[in-house]
Amino acid sequence: MKNVIYQFVCMNPQTILLPTDFSKCANDALNYTLELIKSIPASRLILLHSIIYNDSAFINSTEKEKENTKRFNEAKTKIDQITAQIKNKNSEIQVKEILDAGSPVETIDLIAEKEKVDLIIMGTKGASGLREIIIGSYAAKVIKCAGCPVLVVPENFTYRGSSRIVCTTDFHSSEIDSSFYLLDLAERIGTSLTFLNINDNAREQKKKLHVFQESLKTMKNGLETNYELIHSDNILKSIEQYAKENPTDLLVTLGKRRDFWKKLFGAKIPENISFHSHVPLLSFPFQEC
Repeated sequence: MKNVIYQFVCMNPQTILLPTDFSKCANDALNYTLELIKSIPASRLILLHSIIYNDSAFINSTEKEKENTKRFNEAKTKIDQITAQIKNKNSEIQVKEILDAGSPVETIDLIAEKEKVDLIIMGTKGASGLREIIIGSYAAKVIKCAGCPVLVVPENFTYRGSSRIVCTTDFHSSEIDSSFYLLDLAERIGTSLTFLNINDNAREQKKKLHVFQESLKTMKNGLETNYELIHSDNILKSIEQYAKENPTDLLVTLGKRRDFWKKLFGAKIPENISFHSHVPLLSFPFQEC
């Protein structure tokens, strides 16, 4: 886990995997990526598209081959156009195209491992809340299986830098290493960082906060670091309400254990919660304790 976090935030050039279905939200994620690369240098960008071939038993093989060739050629033309767009904005970055016919989630996982990807960036359509936008998309499955950080960019989001990062935390010891690297990242790009903890046990919350703060003291280096405590048993609603009321450019989860996500999505969520339609989510790999 420590090495994964380090590879993501260090100054060395990165390899970014960008799955695309050529939709508007995928194009929004592309534009976000091209701007992000200015802060987090990348030497290689991998474009991945999964082609849905016609496998119907109701047409003959000749027609089927003709149809599938057409689909491949159309996909190839579109992905070539994206490559040209990227090279026009950043001629130094190496672009690799991959057209695949497998399951999108499985393909993303396999390509990320094979190509030693440092970061996966995915576009996703806006929805009525964090639960819908994550659980109702490929993003949830990718986050669960990916061995590297995953950045989910909502449709219509325009990159404007990161003046404020909010990191959800349990103040758990398993998050210390990843928190060090997030502090380093925030300092390098010149942003403030807020650690947000939601807990219904105020006494336990304050005790964990003290230990967490002591662990991170040696790494602050003048960085504006804030700690926000919210007393609540509804984690998801509290996170979304907080982001509504406080300008947030990026929401981060650091190596969350599976019980966190189970707790996060286990409650009934009001349909009018909408902050994640405009706030990107960066999730570091799962870490079991």
